[in-house]
Amino acid sequence: MKFNVLLPAALLFLAGCVNIKAPENLISDAVKAGGELYHSVKNSSSKDEEMSNGKVFKYSYVILNNESLSISKNNCINAVIEEARVSLNKYNLNVKQKKYSLATLDSKDIVICSISI
Repeated sequence: MKFNVLLPAALLFLAGCVNIKAPENLISDAVKAGGELYHSVKNSSSKDEEMSNGKVFKYSYVILNNESLSISKNNCINAVIEEARVSLNKYNLNVKQKKYSLATLDSKDIVICSISI
């Protein structure tokens, strides 16, 4: 019984002797790093719009079985242009830039395309 009382008391006494010191600028450095990370993400996400000085539209197209990549890219571009026409309520659009990338989602190949207007 004495051991059950003595052991926690000894642990509390020894715990009071331990001193942990954090670096002096830990909080300010963490806040600064977080701010830099926020600004880098913000700047990189708006970089496409800054480069094109216009609006960017994106679309994902699922590649059908036995469909060539060039046809899939063309279908993706046609779909994103149609989406931009509806969104901007314009028929004639001046497409400045086109981008493609390939990805796999749920074992399906997709083309991700974007245009800048």
